[in-house]
Amino acid sequence: MSRCWIERSSGGFVLSQKHLPLAVKIATTTKEREAIFRFRYHVYVNELKLQQERADHHRQWLHDPYDDGAILFYIDDGREVVATLRRILGGSDSQWSSGWRNAFALDRFAEFSPAALSVSDRFMVADRWRNSTLAGQLVVAAYCHAREQGLQFDFALSRLHLIDLYEHLGFRRYTRNYYEESHGGLLVPMVFVIEDTAYLRSVGSPVARAARHFTDDSTTGEWFCRQFVQQPPLLPARLGSPEQWWSQLACSLGGPLEQRVSLLRGVSAREVKLLLKRSILHPVQGGEVILQPGTHLGALYIVVSGAVELSFPGCDRPAEMLRSGCCFGAEGILDSSPSQSKAVAVGDVQLLVLPEVVLTQGLEAGSEAVRRVLINLAEDRQQLLPCALAEV
Repeated sequence: MSRCWIERSSGGFVLSQKHLPLAVKIATTTKEREAIFRFRYHVYVNELKLQQERADHHRQWLHDPYDDGAILFYIDDGREVVATLRRILGGSDSQWSSGWRNAFALDRFAEFSPAALSVSDRFMVADRWRNSTLAGQLVVAAYCHAREQGLQFDFALSRLHLIDLYEHLGFRRYTRNYYEESHGGLLVPMVFVIEDTAYLRSVGSPVARAARHFTDDSTTGEWFCRQFVQQPPLLPARLGSPEQWWSQLACSLGGPLEQRVSLLRGVSAREVKLLLKRSILHPVQGGEVILQPGTHLGALYIVVSGAVELSFPGCDRPAEMLRSGCCFGAEGILDSSPSQSKAVAVGDVQLLVLPEVVLTQGLEAGSEAVRRVLINLAEDRQQLLPCALAEV
C-alpha cells in the first residue's frame, strides 16, 4: 500500500512515498532553490522557447517575487533537478495578485479562510522523464503536504493541451477562461478540491490511494458542486459515457468525425475513437484570444462549433475564418515550432483539443490512425501553415 510520510533530513524535510525510486523534497537551502530556478529556465526558455519576463538570461534562471514565500517541491536524480512544483499559500489577501483573484473567481470562495487556499504553478518535468510517473509522484507528495497543512482548495492555470493531465490528477474546470498577453495564450483556471476524496477516486487520480490515510470530508466537495453549476458541465471525458461523448461531437459537427474533420480523412470510426480518447472538448467565448504568435502549441485544435479567425502577423496571407471541422496549430506538429498565427474566437466556440503527446505516443506504438493523420497534415501543409513555414 502506498503511504505518504515526512522524514527529517540534513536538507530539511523530505516528502516521500513507499516504493518510489526518487524522493520528493521541499527546497530549504539557497543551493536547492537556485537549482530549481535553473531547471525552470532550461525547460521554459531553452526547451519550450517561451518568452518569460522574469527570466534572468545572465544567470540562466527563472525566479519571481512569489518564490520568496512559496513552497518549492522538487525531485532530483542525484545530479540535477528533474521535476518541480511551486505552491503559493493564501495567507493574507496581499498574497494574491488582482489577476489571480479574477482568474480564479476568488470572491466566490470568500467564506473560506485565505489560509485554506493555495495556487500551484511552475509544474514541470524534465523531457527524459515525461513518460514516467514523476508528475504523479510530485502531486501525491504535494497533496499529502496540503492535507497536513489544512488546505482545502488548490488553484492552477492550465494551457489547453494540458487539461487532460490536470483533470487526471484531480483538478476541475469551473469558471471562464483567462487571458493575459504576457502568458502568450488562453489559460484555463482549474481547482483541486483537496478533501473531496470521492471525486479523486472517480477520475482515477494518482493521489486517491494516499487520500485514504486522511479524513474523508465531503463538505467542501458538496459546497463546490452547489456553487459552480455549469450547463453543460465541464467534465473529463473519462467520467462520461463514451457513446454520449461521440454522439455529442457528431451532433455538433453535423456528422461523424471521420467525415467532417479533414485531418481525419481515411481513418476508420473505430480508430478515430481510439485516437481521440484523450482529447478535450473545451468552450471558448467570443473575442477570446486562443493563440498568438510565439505561443507553445502542444496540440492540434479542431473547431467543433462556432468560428475562429486565424490571422498571420508578418505575412501577406489574408486572415481566414475557420468553421466546423477545420483545424489549426499544425506548425507545432509539422515543424516543432511555436504558433505562427493568431487565433481568436468569433462568437462562442467549442474546440476539440488533441494533445501532441497523444500523437507522439501513438506513433511510437505503431498506430495506423496517427500515421494517417500525419500524412493528411503533410498533404495539407500549404493550407495549414503560414507562408514562411509552408514554403520550406
